[in-house]
Amino acid sequence: MFPTNTQDITTAQQAQHAWSIAMETAYSRALLAYPAEAKRITAALALIETRGVTITATHATVESQSRPGASYHVDESCGCAWFTYGSQVGERRRCAHRWAYL
Repeated sequence: MFPTNTQDITTAQQAQHAWSIAMETAYSRALLAYPAEAKRITAALALIETRGVTITATHATVESQSRPGASYHVDESCGCAWFTYGSQVGERRRCAHRWAYL
């Protein structure tokens, strides 16, 4: 449980708490706005929480959840099989790696 007495809370704990609230809010809003994407949004949250996402000024490197040790360069596209297949069949949904980058 998060301490209620602010004198007992360090700056790092405050930052972690604020980050947790922001992530919960973004996750909830994404699920409400894109219910068909729930599986990939949930997978993206897991990637973020396990620090599987590294963001630069131009792209992100996102770890694969199904292929240990593999990662994907993510910007407007992603090299994963799900994104590639979805693009070929005309689906405009995002893969978990793209959701993690948003």
